Amino acid sequence: MRLWAEKGTRPRAIRQQPFEYSYIFGAACPATGQAVGLVLPCVNRAAMEAHVNAIAEQVPDGRHAVLIVDGAAWHSEKLKPAEGDVAQVATLFA
Repeated sequence: MRLWAEKGTRPRAIRQQPFEYSYIFGAACPATGQAVGLVLPCVNRAAMEAHVNAIAEQVPDGRHAVLIVDGAAWHSEKLKPAEGDVAQVATLFA
């Protein structure tokens, strides 16, 4: 970092502190208003699997959920299937 200062002095420089990030995964049913969400420290396939499983836990027996995702790397076709009936539709916006 460069700063202008008088010769022979040490200027004080305020440095931006690094941030910690959180990622919100959420889903909602427009018909019932029921929602599920997770706040996670990272985004990867394991986080996506946790999100899909959280959704599956909230889907009642005999009902289905459709999850629309984009083409991000963690929205992989190699995701393990959820415990319930959750289908991924990943190519709608391709």
